[in-house]
Amino acid sequence: ALDEELALERAAKLVELPVMFSEENGGSFDFERWNVHRSAGRYGRLLIGILFGVTTRRIGVTVSLLVAFSGVVDVYSNMARASSMMPEVELPLTPFE
Repeated sequence: ALDEELALERAAKLVELPVMFSEENGGSFDFERWNVHRSAGRYGRLLIGILFGVTTRRIGVTVSLLVAFSGVVDVYSNMARASSMMPEVELPLTPFE
């Protein structure tokens, strides 16, 4: 079941998928749909949706660039602290105050 959910998330385009139990899908619960909804495996399916879902793919590049920039700043800061030849750079905190 988790493999199927992962395959669905990877196949999805960058648009939101419909809610599983919306009015378009019948709206009301029957016993089988209720068992799927209340099972503990639902949390595993939701986790896969968070890790490989549309929203994560949308922000993935931006977050990766932010992490890379932070890493470069950290490496430069450590090198500047070790060597007095490199200028120390400070970024303004104005946007964060």
